[in-house]
Amino acid sequence: MLVAAYDAVTTAAAPGQRILPAEAWLLDNFYLIEQQIALARRHLPRSYSRELPRLATGSLAGFPRIYDIALELISHQDGRVDRDNAAAFLGAYQSVKPLDLGELWAFPIMLRLGLLDNVARVGARIAHRREERDVAIAWADRMLVAAEGEARHLIHVLADFADADVLLTAPFVEDFYSRLQAQGPALAFVQTWLEHRLSEQGVSAVQLLETSSRMAATDQISIANSVGSLRFVSAMDWGDFVEELSLVEQLLRTDPAGAYASQDFPTRDRYRHAVEAVKSGSGHSELEVARAAIALALASAEESGVGDRTAHIGYYLIDKGRPILERAMDAKAPLLVRATRAARPLRLFLYLGPIVLLILLAVAFLLVYIASVDQGVGRLVFFAIVGVIGASALVVPIVHVLITITVPPRTLPRLDFSDGIPSGHRTMVVVPTLIGSEEDVSELLEALEIRYLGNRDPSVFFALLTDFRDAPERIRPGDDGLIELARAGVEGLNDTYSDDRPSVFYLFHRPRVWNPHERVWMGWERKRGKLEQFNALLLEARSGDTQPADAGAIRTAAGAESAFSDIVGDRSVLGSIRYVITLDTDTQLPRDAAHTLIGNMAHPLNRPVYDAEKGRVVDGYAILQPRASISLTSTSGSWFTRLFAGEAGIDPYTREVSDVYQDLFGEGSFIGKGIYDVETFARVVRGRFPENLILSHDLLEGGYARSALVTDVDLIEEHPISYAMEASRRHRWTRGDWQLAGWLLPRVPGPDGKRRPNPLASLSIWKLFDNLRRSLVPAALVALLLGGWLWGPGPSWLGGLLVAGALFLPALLTAAIELVRKPEEWGWPVHLALTGKSAVRPLARALLALVLLPYDAVIYLDAILRSGVKMLFTRRGLLLWHLPSYSRRNARSTPQGFLVEMAIGPVLAVALAVVLVFVPNTRLTDWPFVVPVLALWLVSPLVGWWISRPLHPPAASLGGQQQAFLRGLSRRTWRYFTDFVGPEHNWLPPDNYQEYPSASVAARTSPTNMGMALLANLAAHDFGYISTRELLRRTDRALRTMERLERFRGHFYNWYDTRTLKPLHPEYVSSVDSGNLAGSLLALRAGLGELRNQPVLGRSAFAGLEDTLLALAGHMPTPPAPELEKQIKSLRNTLRSVNGHGETQVSPQALLEEVYLATKGLVASLSAENAGEFRYWARALNRQCRRFRDDLASLAPGPRGFSTLPSLEELAAADAVPDGLGQVPIGVRSAAEKRLGVIEDLIDRCHDLSNMDFDFLYDPARGLLSIGYDVGERRRDPAWYDLLASEARLTSFLLIAEGQVPQKHWFALGRLLTGRGGDVSLISWSGSMFEYLMPRLFLPSYENTLLEQACRGAVSRQMDYGRQRHVPWGISESCYNAVDMNQIYQYRGFGVPGLGFKRGLAEDLVVAPYATALALTVMPRDACRNLQALVSAGFLGDYGLYEAVDYTPSRVLPGTDHAVVRCFMAHHQGMSLLALAHRCSAASFPTHWSVPRSCFYRNACQDTRSSCTRGWTRGPREHVRPPRTWAPPIACLPTRTHHCPRYTCSPTAATTSWLPTRAGDTVAGAISP
Repeated sequence: MLVAAYDAVTTAAAPGQRILPAEAWLLDNFYLIEQQIALARRHLPRSYSRELPRLATGSLAGFPRIYDIALELISHQDGRVDRDNAAAFLGAYQSVKPLDLGELWAFPIMLRLGLLDNVARVGARIAHRREERDVAIAWADRMLVAAEGEARHLIHVLADFADADVLLTAPFVEDFYSRLQAQGPALAFVQTWLEHRLSEQGVSAVQLLETSSRMAATDQISIANSVGSLRFVSAMDWGDFVEELSLVEQLLRTDPAGAYASQDFPTRDRYRHAVEAVKSGSGHSELEVARAAIALALASAEESGVGDRTAHIGYYLIDKGRPILERAMDAKAPLLVRATRAARPLRLFLYLGPIVLLILLAVAFLLVYIASVDQGVGRLVFFAIVGVIGASALVVPIVHVLITITVPPRTLPRLDFSDGIPSGHRTMVVVPTLIGSEEDVSELLEALEIRYLGNRDPSVFFALLTDFRDAPERIRPGDDGLIELARAGVEGLNDTYSDDRPSVFYLFHRPRVWNPHERVWMGWERKRGKLEQFNALLLEARSGDTQPADAGAIRTAAGAESAFSDIVGDRSVLGSIRYVITLDTDTQLPRDAAHTLIGNMAHPLNRPVYDAEKGRVVDGYAILQPRASISLTSTSGSWFTRLFAGEAGIDPYTREVSDVYQDLFGEGSFIGKGIYDVETFARVVRGRFPENLILSHDLLEGGYARSALVTDVDLIEEHPISYAMEASRRHRWTRGDWQLAGWLLPRVPGPDGKRRPNPLASLSIWKLFDNLRRSLVPAALVALLLGGWLWGPGPSWLGGLLVAGALFLPALLTAAIELVRKPEEWGWPVHLALTGKSAVRPLARALLALVLLPYDAVIYLDAILRSGVKMLFTRRGLLLWHLPSYSRRNARSTPQGFLVEMAIGPVLAVALAVVLVFVPNTRLTDWPFVVPVLALWLVSPLVGWWISRPLHPPAASLGGQQQAFLRGLSRRTWRYFTDFVGPEHNWLPPDNYQEYPSASVAARTSPTNMGMALLANLAAHDFGYISTRELLRRTDRALRTMERLERFRGHFYNWYDTRTLKPLHPEYVSSVDSGNLAGSLLALRAGLGELRNQPVLGRSAFAGLEDTLLALAGHMPTPPAPELEKQIKSLRNTLRSVNGHGETQVSPQALLEEVYLATKGLVASLSAENAGEFRYWARALNRQCRRFRDDLASLAPGPRGFSTLPSLEELAAADAVPDGLGQVPIGVRSAAEKRLGVIEDLIDRCHDLSNMDFDFLYDPARGLLSIGYDVGERRRDPAWYDLLASEARLTSFLLIAEGQVPQKHWFALGRLLTGRGGDVSLISWSGSMFEYLMPRLFLPSYENTLLEQACRGAVSRQMDYGRQRHVPWGISESCYNAVDMNQIYQYRGFGVPGLGFKRGLAEDLVVAPYATALALTVMPRDACRNLQALVSAGFLGDYGLYEAVDYTPSRVLPGTDHAVVRCFMAHHQGMSLLALAHRCSAASFPTHWSVPRSCFYRNACQDTRSSCTRGWTRGPREHVRPPRTWAPPIACLPTRTHHCPRYTCSPTAATTSWLPTRAGDTVAGAISP
């Protein structure tokens, strides 16, 4: 019925018929209604609704009780539902009869169903009345047509009307009457006849009109209330609502251990589900089950103390005490649960049993077949051995896949530390690493600072555990300098963040010690020893036995004497450290990941229980291992990384599904990056391991300390882009795995050389064995192939078939399972397309494994052989992390290099081909199966090289003519700011300048205007249009004015008068305007900071002079005077000689003087007829050159070449000038120091102005930002920014980075998708280019992300729409060809149909050139061509391209197809200039913001005023080096994985990456197409 009503109203709206308010509500909100219907279907499965208590009597007998309650609430409130009346209504009901938990959770769904039913009833009325109105319109139109002819025709129509016996309802009469009355007396007799007919029915037309009005008003109110309530249902945090009203929840909060209330919501919800499950198997209520759990916990607390795990109610709800609770409640668990419990002691047998059985069956089949053909024992033994290993490569992955789809995920309970970590759970984040150069130190400190900024908490500390690299002597030249550099860097960080705590950062450095086995000076036991000594230091500090700072040594529990020769930081904190988070050098710690991990570790059920008799942890966990995911920058590094990196649930160290062990056994595998309990971890590994043997210690430590996988926390790390680098990494892991082979035996080596009983559990031993098995698989598969071809008794294809099955069958099985598990809401075409797409990558990996199989086999066998020889004979090199061969292998980057590295493939292929030719039993029919494999091996080095090539973004370079065109456009655009941003407007940008119909300047400005003007200055400096002195002067004057403006809680008001500086009424704070200004100030700070290390004059100055000269040449009089033409040509040749980027022989000072004198003479020679634009540009060129000359003269008075021009930092330090021209004059040094002071002052003032409090604009319940705040009325705007495709995402990004709003806000933003022509994009509100592309001016972007795809899809759709409408493309909000009474252009949002929700987008056609300029950041070539087309069409003005071109037919003059909107908007001019700078400025403006640099994040997050370019290198000049791996602020977003029905939204980068996930995952804020 709703669809019918929508179709009827849409049909009526198309020809322009009158739309009633209720119908307009339906049209505008139909997308929301459809969304709510889909959500109701998805979240209320029939199985769930059957479990709800049902009504036994009444009109709704058989319906859930909670549904009737929801209907009653809707009825009582006339469809207007909010939190207060819903809570009051349910509270009143529960005062009589408690509601079950399931009912409370079903309440929002029932509300949604009731509201949709209400909307459906209104829709039915709307559809029926629309039909009646359509009938009225049809009859009225027939009579109007007849009235234009002869009178008798009208009489015939009236007779037909009377014969039709039309029902004269209120809607019919209203529309029929209104149309007849519009025609005056011509149809008066028809009205008289109609009134007579109505009087016969006992009513009058007036009465029916009044009735129609009342009905329309009622429908409008009803549908408006229902739609508003549907929005409330979607925005409401029902978790808090349920917990507030649940009586069971209130009871559980009395947990004797006091942990329940401190848990996070998912854990509490898991407990409540356990209560429901126990209740369903017993005859008791949920409240009685909860009371029983509390009673059991109380009894245990009295017996064992509240610290015991059994004193926590969770022990009886979700842990081993569950059977105790069930017995107490006489509950009978479901059969499947009872069977699972009974099988728990046999889990390993049930896991390994099928694996062994299937392997034996496969091998038996092979051997039986061989035996039937040939009786040779040697052949049988050979195929038995390689068959077992090869079959395991097929069987183990298949078993893992089956376990993944049958066993539910096991998540760990967690305490909620999002609001702060208690001091009793203090944690130190440590990075064990090596230092060998100043660059290493700088990068380590920068990465450490980023980890801190994403995980700030008074109870979290950060440390570097450093060693020197191995050396033949204990102390090498430069060691002391590196330590001093590291010490100064850590102390500098502590000074920078001293407002947080006196000592946040620490340094623990060990000197080298002599290793007699390795015959080298090195750190004792490398990383393992470093952590062991660090743990000992913490425990000794806890016991009060700390040593003084200059102590020589610390005797570790392992018996080795070692020392931390340098410790930086407050030692008094060390004794209180309870947990340690250890990370690798390149591992990023996403935002709040530390809080989450500590919350897991601190939960009572996760706390480790050590069994001294067994010598290991037997319950709980001493180690928690997060998932390791690959950074977005790595995934796009090469085809290899795209193929193997970044998949959720894949352990990058084994490429196996790593959560199988967690789901099945409750244990994960430790891979060296995670959190551990210091006391327990130190206890279980103390004195356990021999020295000089263990290279890969992580898995072994996890077996002793018992580790768990935290599947909803991601650590981000880099992935090798080259297959050769990956081979080196696997070679190292394999060496380390085989060095642990001794732990497969009943007795294992100890530190004293004696063997002792193996304390490892059977599962841990299997994990060690499984690692060894995987390293043998490639060699076994090669042996199967060779054996089948050369030694097989049967056909040669048999071995190939077995190998192909081992490689391809697991991927095919996974694809088949995905194909079968089709979501109900999807059609088969969509499902088939997505399933096929998700299967491509696994199959491609399998094919690559086949191609590189010989090389992999050699790599693994070499590692095994090296480890075996060293363990059995030499005992040297076992701790060698980086073999010399790794350096050679990692350096391979050419086809020739890969051919040398992977020569085994071609050599083996050629050798086999030769051998097979001469093998007597090789049949011709076997060759089709052999040749393809040999051909793949023959080209394997080329394949390895090709997939390892670095991937570069698609070529976006522009030709020389396009660059010149864009620079010329930039120069005109900058003119707006030079002409209008001056003292008349207090150095603020006026909102717009209008040329026509009346010239005027709008003397008002906004925060966005101010931000764009500030960045326009910076862009102009990068272009070379203004000098550094001019940049600082303009910035200073603008900031001085801004500091005088009245503000509200740090926010600038929406509008100010630029002359009086008074806020304009109404006084309003806009969320997006404030965010734009804050982002602009942040970018400005970064740009100003970079000035210190830039040369005092760059080549960009001469490029800018050439741009101005070209603008001057474009205004030469026609025909030009010969002398004038000669002068301009000479100037152009001079400037081009510099801009050719070669080293010119003439100094910059001489060049500037030459150009200045030439332009001065040119200005003086101009006659009166040269007045106007030519004179303007001549003076501008002269002024521009003079300022560059004067600026350079004040800082570099002597003649210098471009390459020797100093920076401000170098000038401020006289002995750091790079050339040999002597001492810097005191005046120059003073000027440089003064300018540096100005820069620092401006940076501080930018920081002060960017401090804005957004708390009053953010709604925690919705997780959204309000549109704004009316200061006069003290009222927050009721509308919200709820879409990711919005200009407000810049504000969201900043606030998350600053910690002002929680990370969940990013994922509360809607991600509705739209598609056209294969391009998928996010839906925005109005479909404008501004919404998609404006944030790209500031935010970093990454390939293969949803946001990047959305922006490209939006631009493509804009281009298609332009071609469709035969106009230039680029539609966005802008002025249009309509003026008010003061002849001022009006402003409105425009967009492209299909990209936006807004209704009526196709009714207007307004092209805004600035939208195309923004597209330069996405599709530069297409955007440049469109800009050129706009210029060619005559849309270029004095200040760049005009604001808009209006093609809407109703707003253009007859005989024309467009009207030029001849005005220029300040913020559009600024955006255009920044986009142009993004593409073609010499300094590449966006580096100030979006280049991967930690100073960006530091600026966004810190509360101090330190410089963003602060480095940690020695000497007078500070260096800024971008880190190798950078975590952009958005990469520090939450580590949870958010799901839509098909795609996983991985929050590990500045944008959202969508990756395939298992079906059945829940939906969180995302709608599939």
